[in-house]
Amino acid sequence: MDGSFWAPVKGAYTGETMLMVNNTEHPFREGMTIKNLMDERGYVFHRIIVKVNGRLIEDSHYVDTFLVDGDNVEAIHIFAGG
Repeated sequence: MDGSFWAPVKGAYTGETMLMVNNTEHPFREGMTIKNLMDERGYVFHRIIVKVNGRLIEDSHYVDTFLVDGDNVEAIHIFAGG
């Protein structure tokens, strides 16, 4: 998949290029990795899985997986309950 059908998401109020993160807009900046995004959003959970455009990303690749304009990111906190 070359990503050619993924159109950038424009911010409703700012006109900035945005990412969609868990169905909310987040500002995109060039060179942003999944790790950068998680830090910016305050995601510090021990067990979290991340999908970018529906593709599961291994946690060992959060630091070297770069995001692009308009990516759709899903960050899901995994926890056990009883």
